[in-house]
Amino acid sequence: MFNWLRDIFLDKPAPVVMNPNPTLLADSTRARPGQSLDAINYLYAPSPNTARLLPYYALNIWVYTAVSRLVEAASGANLHVHSKKDISKENPTHPLLDLLGVYGVPNEGQDSLEFLEEHLGFYELTGNSYWFWTTKDRRGGIPDEVYVLDPTNVFVVPGRNRSVDGYMYRHMGHEYKLDAARITHFKKFNPYNPYYGLSALEACTIEATSDRNMALWNADFFGDGVSIPAGIFVIPDDVNDTERDRLDKEINAKHSERRRTAIIRAKQGGTVWHDGGLKQRDLDFENGRLLHRRAIMDALGLPLGLMSEASTEAHARVAERQYYGAVQKRLTRTERKINSDAMYFWSNSDKWFSRYEDMRQAYADWDQTSKKLESMGKLFTVDEIRAREFGAGAKPSEAEVAAVSAAPAPAAASQDNQPSKETQNAEQPAGD
Repeated sequence: MFNWLRDIFLDKPAPVVMNPNPTLLADSTRARPGQSLDAINYLYAPSPNTARLLPYYALNIWVYTAVSRLVEAASGANLHVHSKKDISKENPTHPLLDLLGVYGVPNEGQDSLEFLEEHLGFYELTGNSYWFWTTKDRRGGIPDEVYVLDPTNVFVVPGRNRSVDGYMYRHMGHEYKLDAARITHFKKFNPYNPYYGLSALEACTIEATSDRNMALWNADFFGDGVSIPAGIFVIPDDVNDTERDRLDKEINAKHSERRRTAIIRAKQGGTVWHDGGLKQRDLDFENGRLLHRRAIMDALGLPLGLMSEASTEAHARVAERQYYGAVQKRLTRTERKINSDAMYFWSNSDKWFSRYEDMRQAYADWDQTSKKLESMGKLFTVDEIRAREFGAGAKPSEAEVAAVSAAPAPAAASQDNQPSKETQNAEQPAGD
């Protein structure tokens, strides 16, 4: 599975290990073709460094929460193929559904849900997602597999007579030139670069980094072996040196050398503790992390009202509508790109178009049904609701369920015990 690209090119003419034209690749990563690398509005290095954005998904809880909530909801949507002339007419046998439909298998390592989840995850984190359509037939032809490429290893090769001449993919030490017709490139709007998308995470990198540093600081504050804060321990002047050294050893050497506590003697008549380090309250720690959460979730499109401790029911309902609206926008972008870049692989592409189910309507239908059943529960019994809404019989009792569970399974008739055709013919009455 992990060497799928090598297997695709296996038995084909050996792929050329290409050193792409540096001028073309330089142009493809500038703010505009032909722009000087020294321009003040130059945004990226010679290639978009999207690899630095991916670790935020694993290292920042707010990034992980926002991206995973959006991606998991969107990846559960079912893809359908409709007629352009009559939208109510579906084509459940279209070859596209064999790859991306509810029972589709896009490649040997994924199902359609995992594939869509990977696509949307890369799209949210890097602003780019690349689909590679290929076929098991070494001679080429209509694609019967599709893969999501790692966006950190894909480079656009701009054309001289068209916007994109192809794509360069680095894999296992080789560089493969991929035909632009076999790549579906999803990208977000980027005013600085016409070839690569700009991730929302790029805009809130400072917030994500700062929040990560605050979490590390807090973990260090409560880390192993650091059980006391830094400060000054003032003891009475009459404490002898032996006792003072014992206190210093127990407090500092026993716990940690990262956070020292000074022990001094003074004529003040008692033992006094003075804080000598910063605390969470001094740094406004909680509000700082909440501010980062809001900025990151706003940038990535997850309504804060879904999980804010200050949300009322009204806030949560508005946030739910915004949430499913954000999910649907991502599905709409995906289906439109499929229609423009992939449907032409199959015949009669001018008659059909793909469309994901509307998750907003699916949620509204579920919400309406659940509320209806909840209200009916105040007026009808469970058996009456089963009969009225589902056409089902009475709910079986616990004894009936136990009896069915304990009943032995019917023994399958053995082939050896089956009467032969000669025996059946001999026992059959004449004239039948």
